[in-house]
Parts: sequence; structure tokens; C-alpha cells
Amino acid sequence: MKQSFTKFKFTNGFFYKKIEIATIESFSNKFKINIYPYFHYSGTFHIDSIEKENNSTIVYKTMKTEEENVDFELLNFHNVFYISVDKNGNKVLIFDSNLKGIMLKK
Repeated sequence: MKQSFTKFKFTNGFFYKKIEIATIESFSNKFKINIYPYFHYSGTFHIDSIEKENNSTIVYKTMKTEEENVDFELLNFHNVFYISVDKNGNKVLIFDSNLKGIMLKK
């Protein structure tokens, strides 16, 4: 399933701003994310596990890599990202282990 978002803010920001391109394509084992001009948060994120789930949100622990065959033993603070997805699909948060990241909103 592919979703598009129109607004963003960084986790330390206060207000949402318009964004040029922000799409997330969900698969059973990975996310393909394209955020322009913020390429640091773009790429293929392979799902390692579900960190947290409640009635409204799922938080996935992922590994950012372009490799198709993923070795999660290579997961470290350079390539680990958490992706929080609202179950209603209106918001997505992509952040690292220091809680720095980007929030996307429809």
C-alpha cells in the first residue's frame, strides 16, 4: 500500500510545513520511503520487530539498508530506525534511537 503525505515537521519542531514529496510504500517485511528533500529519511527500511502496539499506533524497529538479504545481526545505531504508524494512516513518524526524526501528516 502506498501513501502520500503533504506536511512534515522534525521531532524538535513546533509547526507542520508543506513538503514537496513524501511517500511511504508498505510491504509485509519492509517500508520504502521517499522524502524529498530529506534523503536521510528516505530508503528501504526492513522490519526487524514490532516494538510497541496499542489501539492507535504500531511502532516498528527497522534496519535501513538497500540490501535485499538483510542480516539483522548487523543492526546498530547507524542503521536502526523506528517507524511509528497511526492505524488510521494519517501520521507517520520516522526516528532514530536518539528520538531525532521526522513526522509526516496527510
